[in-house]
Amino acid sequence: MSGRSSLPDGLRRALEADHRPVRPLRQASVRALWVALWAALALVGLPVVIGMRADIASLGFALSWGAAVFECIAGLGLVVLALREAVPGSGVTPPVGSAALAAGIAVQVLVAVLSWLQRGMPSGSFPPGGAHCFPMESTLALPALALTMVLVGLAYAVRPRWAGVLGGAGAGVLTDGVWHLICPYAELSHVLVWHGGAVLALAALGWIFGTAVEVVRRRALSSRH
Repeated sequence: MSGRSSLPDGLRRALEADHRPVRPLRQASVRALWVALWAALALVGLPVVIGMRADIASLGFALSWGAAVFECIAGLGLVVLALREAVPGSGVTPPVGSAALAAGIAVQVLVAVLSWLQRGMPSGSFPPGGAHCFPMESTLALPALALTMVLVGLAYAVRPRWAGVLGGAGAGVLTDGVWHLICPYAELSHVLVWHGGAVLALAALGWIFGTAVEVVRRRALSSRH
């Protein structure tokens, strides 16, 4: 007996009605080019529109533009992992993903420490000034976060919360690279608290997105039964 004829008629009709052509997803690194394009435009355009930080010359090329590009690459790496996580069977293991997440945040901290040492500035008071950097950086990261979450949503993440955290943190680290060229504060405490807080807030937003995806799926499944 063939596989087709062995199926119950109702099930076969349901499967045939549900069949529709789909376009295979491109590799995560290719899909991440949309976020990379946003990063390139922001990296070139925002310092011109908002203005470069006053101490850009004293930082030197390596700790200004070099550090900014380095952070952008680290953030894009996390975005790629989020997009891989969105495709069943393509995600990394939790230990590898956690290590990558820690490495991305470490890049931000490393840039902050090296810039602080180069400038020879005091570490700063606590709580540090310049709290407006938190909402500014978080807002500027929203386009990158939205792009990443749309790309994640177009796939089918088995662990949408984890994909959201990776994508949110990636958008945050990427945007911090851009903001590194603009922020006028050189104190280490400022960068660690307000810039680091923005990255954590974006990772939390990604987690919320993943949670929403899980709730919608659960309701969709329950409505079918």
